[in-house]
Amino acid sequence: MASTRPAVGDDLDFAFHVTETAMRDHFIPTWGAWEPVFRFHHHRQSFDLATHCIVLMDGQPAGVIAVAEFSTDIQLEKLYLLPEYRAQGIGTQLFGMAQAQTSL
Repeated sequence: MASTRPAVGDDLDFAFHVTETAMRDHFIPTWGAWEPVFRFHHHRQSFDLATHCIVLMDGQPAGVIAVAEFSTDIQLEKLYLLPEYRAQGIGTQLFGMAQAQTSL
């Protein structure tokens, strides 16, 4: 079963790695080359500790989820998992957790 913990500053590199593995192959056909330095800079600017959590499977980092809370709703900003954790229903479980509560 998946769980989450609040992200901390030391999670920046892991979150970027997960983002790259999830998005690189989709990004390149649409926007061109994946430029790691530029992408990391953008990632660092958007890595908000108030909204980001690290997804854990058996206590091990498995992905990243970001949920922004508003007065009337929540917004799922990202939900990325490492390849070995995909297609197992984990994303569905995390989405359900986000829907059920305003704080992961």
